Amino acid sequence: MAVVRRSDAKARVILPADFASQLLIIERVNEGELRIRKGRAARQRRYTLRQLVEAITPENRHGEVRTGPAVGKEVLPPDPEEAQGGKSNRRRLRP
Repeated sequence: MAVVRRSDAKARVILPADFASQLLIIERVNEGELRIRKGRAARQRRYTLRQLVEAITPENRHGEVRTGPAVGKEVLPPDPEEAQGGKSNRRRLRP
């Protein structure tokens, strides 16, 4: 007998652990029923930072994204060495 559970407003579904690394096939059986089946194992791609950076091109870069004023602790405190006229150890991002 199938276990029936209610979902929340976001319609999240809790699946057994053995489904976690699988591609899933979701079929609508009728108006009130979905069928979830295991597809095939999902391949996990692993990239090095070097591979990711080498793939950056002028076509796939984007400009600065404005997100509004800082609301948390995401702003770095001033560098004491730089404030005193010395050379900073912090790396600068190129525009």
